[in-house]
Formats: sequence, structure tokens, C-alpha cells
Amino acid sequence: MLSSKHYWDDPMQDEFSVNITSCTAQDGVYHIAIDRDVIRAEGGGQAGEKGTIHSGSDTIKITNTITLESGAMLIADAPVQVGKEVTIKIDMEWRLQMMRNHTAEHLFVSQLKRINPDIDLGYIWIDGDAGTVEILGTTEINQMFEVEKEVQLRINERHPIISSLISPEEVTSKVRARDGVQTKHDQIRIIKIEGVDESACSGIHAINTSDIGVFKIQDIRIYDESTRVHFVTSKKAIELLAYVFNEALARKQMYPFEMEQLGMVLDKAKKTSESREHLMALAVKLLAEDTRFETVNGIRFTHLFLPGFDTRDLRMCLKALPTHEKSATLLFSPGQKSSIIFWVNGLSHPASAYVSKIVEEMGGKGGGSKDSYTGGFGEAQEPQVIYNKIVQMIRKNLVT
Repeated sequence: MLSSKHYWDDPMQDEFSVNITSCTAQDGVYHIAIDRDVIRAEGGGQAGEKGTIHSGSDTIKITNTITLESGAMLIADAPVQVGKEVTIKIDMEWRLQMMRNHTAEHLFVSQLKRINPDIDLGYIWIDGDAGTVEILGTTEINQMFEVEKEVQLRINERHPIISSLISPEEVTSKVRARDGVQTKHDQIRIIKIEGVDESACSGIHAINTSDIGVFKIQDIRIYDESTRVHFVTSKKAIELLAYVFNEALARKQMYPFEMEQLGMVLDKAKKTSESREHLMALAVKLLAEDTRFETVNGIRFTHLFLPGFDTRDLRMCLKALPTHEKSATLLFSPGQKSSIIFWVNGLSHPASAYVSKIVEEMGGKGGGSKDSYTGGFGEAQEPQVIYNKIVQMIRKNLVT
């Protein structure tokens, strides 16, 4: 029979005395079992908890808590003597943020189902950083924004969250529960957000919706038959909102517009971006048709200095250039952070052998596979000079 847990009854208790019942080394970490269920293991779409073990003067980090057939297992970075009594301290910052995120997920799904009853809940993942929800069914992006608004209203209404254990027979149609839950357990834990939602759930939750503070959708990915929503809450949501608003505010000083016009400004930026893509594709086509190259030691050597190209543009250009039996191609994009791609075909040495030394000598970094080398310079004061020196070194290396 399911029994109540310390982390359900009093999630704010952060310190426990426990005994170590086993400790085994595995894959560079230690699996440690304890005699009391005081720290929640990963499961039910929620990440495992973290914390520290205090044994005498030693402090051992708990990096995760997982569930094995034998029960909850602490993943630690050092061993602890079996049979010893120790103190476990919960990482409360991680726990509290998981509590906020998990309750926010319940609010989000309940409000979405109220607006769109035909959707179902797929994959979920909740941890101390963010939350992810997969929605099965047809949705629209504006619907997500409407739900976000409703979630914030429920947060501001300060609804208490109540946890209880009931028998499967007591589960009513009002309770949201995954298929099979009622047949797996003698008792089912219900999370009730007064006046808003009732769900079967084994996770740790906030005490009141107001604890969540702020809810913000971070990303939305809409697919043919599902939608994946990523969200943040509390401090992380405030940081995200401040960042986005400040980015817009900074641009407003450079390119004056009213905040209400931001959507139109972004639409114009999209058209500008599409125009650039068209021009870049044309430039790549012209470069591919350019017959200018030099022959060094029987090797076709093409080198191009390409202002305005980013790394993606360089790769697109490289793919468009004709391939020859013995060839070496250098593409260089100048800027505050200059980028290079060097590609060889049919040569006896890997690409890095021809270019890595000179790049590193001039303060750059790079690497790659046998045929290609990708690198860059963090502070390129004179990119034309760097480009010329790289070309000279490659010529020399192609000869030798």
C-alpha cells in the first residue's frame, strides 16, 4: 500500500538523519542506499533531487537520485561507510524550483484542456531549471499564449495546493490521470489545486500557486500531431522577460519604434532576412561558377576572402564549389570574430596538417575531421593580414 512521504507531507524540511544501508562504486560514481525515504528519486516526469551527505567532517555531493528495483538510490561523488549514521541536506533551491515548475505544469495542462478538451498529455519533464510539456493533438500558437495568460491569473489568485491519498474507487471523472494508474496502485495520490485542477501525481508541489510567482513560455515547437512547450517560472521567468524586453529596448534606442510596433518591426526584419538569404544564395552560385584558382604542386588551390559571410554561409558555399581529384579550398569570413573553413580532397595529409599551426600561432583555434578544418579568431584586429598569412602557409605546405 502506498504510504505518505516526508517530501509530500513537509517539503520544506531540508535535513534528515539516516543510516547508510549500501554503497557500491559504479561508472565513476557511488550508488548509496539509505534507510529512510526522505529524498525523492527521479520518476513520473520529474527529475531526481540533489543535496549533500554529511559524515563527520566530510561533505559528499549528491548529484542525482534515481529509482532501481531495490528502491531509491543516491548518486554521489564519494563513498560512505555502510551502517554509518549521516545527515542528508536537501538542495532546497533545486527542490523549490521543481515544486514551482511541477505545479505550473499542472496549471498549464488544466487550463489548456479547459480551452481545448480534445488534447492529451504526452511526455513531460520537470527539473529545477525548467519544464517541458508535450501536447498530443492540434493546437495553435495563439492558444498557447491564451493559456499562459490564464496560468498567470491562477497564480495571482493564490490557490492552495492540497495533497491526499485515496483509493482507486474514489477517483472521479474530475481527476486527471494517465491510463492504468488506477489498476497499478492500492492508493493514489491526488494533487488538488482548489477550484482549478485535480490530478493523480507522485511529484513534489508548491504549497500555494502564488509560490510560482511568474510563468513564462520559453519556446513552442508545433509539429503535425503534437506541440512541445518549454517554460520557466519564478526567478528564471523574470530573468527571461527582463532579457527579452531589454533587448527590444536597446534596439528601440538605435532604431526608434513604439513597443506596440514590435511585431511589425520583427516582420520587417524577417523580410530583410529573407532578402539576404536570396542574395547569399546568388553569391554562392556566382562563386561556384568562378573559374579563378591557382595550381600548387599539381593541386587546385582555391582561396576566397568573403566579408559578410557567417559560418553557415561558408559551409553552403563550400558545398556548392566544384570538387576535383586533388584540391584544397580555403574560405575566410572576416569580422570581429573571423571564421575559416579549409577543405582538402585527395591529398596525402589531413586538412589540419596544412593550416592548424599558422592558425594557432596567430591566436586562433580550430579542429575537424580528416578532410576539413574549421577555425576562428576571437579578436581579429587585421583579418586581411591573417588571411594573407594563412594563404601563404597553405601554399608552402602544399609544396612540401
